[in-house]
Amino acid sequence: MVTTHRAAVMDAYGDGEEWQLRVLYPEREALSRSNDFCEAHGLSFEVTYVR
Repeated sequence: MVTTHRAAVMDAYGDGEEWQLRVLYPEREALSRSNDFCEAHGLSFEVTYVR
């Protein structure tokens, strides 16, 4: 989902149960499509903030 939408992973870490990523998207629509992808594949997706 990240490479398909030309996003860049700026930071990533996991604790054995979940991963947290800081991702830079080129446009808000790409962020929305990533959210749709996660919902379709049963993945949690939470946006903390958008600049």
